[in-house]
Amino acid sequence: MKISKNINNIVWFDSSNNLIVKTNGNITTFDDKQLGKIEDARKVFIIENEIIVLNSLNQAFSLKTAIPFLTGQRISLITEKYLLTYEKSTPRSYRVYLNNKKSLIYEQNEPFGRNIFGDLAVDGIGNSELISIKNLADNYSYTFNLSELDKYQNNSLNSNFEVMEFFDVYKNTLICSLNNGGILLLDLLNKKEKVFLKDAKLISGLFPSKANSHIMV
Repeated sequence: MKISKNINNIVWFDSSNNLIVKTNGNITTFDDKQLGKIEDARKVFIIENEIIVLNSLNQAFSLKTAIPFLTGQRISLITEKYLLTYEKSTPRSYRVYLNNKKSLIYEQNEPFGRNIFGDLAVDGIGNSELISIKNLADNYSYTFNLSELDKYQNNSLNSNFEVMEFFDVYKNTLICSLNNGGILLLDLLNKKEKVFLKDAKLISGLFPSKANSHIMV
């Protein structure tokens, strides 16, 4: 493999949109064309053909005007379809916008989750007994209670198993790993456990076995 070009002092880059964020706040293309600068820039994304810059406090600004984007809101998650934000208020406010229209579709005082798979917002990583799932397309929500299942008691740690990571939703099945290395598959249609691989001994994340494959290793 031949290195075609070295680019130094990069904080973040987006190869699909030809954008680079540098440590000094400069936003450039891969051929080093200067597009603008936002202090403390950490990430960029595009909404309605406008470049939006995110800083280390998750505050967003228009690169063209430097005006705050969604004033008072901080960005927690961006997907192709949705934009999740929060407001540091008491109580804290969480919102979901349609990414392509910036239109508010949901607002509540509890987080929607750290992961979105298609239209499903999923929460419950860490010290939580509940896996919460909300369908953002039809406003349908339900929870899966780990504490109701005795076999999820982790005797070696004298504590309940916890979700470490949500990997994906495949054929209406939520795939997640637990803190003991086990793998849990949840049937989202029937709202129940589908498979529990208690002794999988997974050390790190699940990855596709090959490109575009749903077989995980």
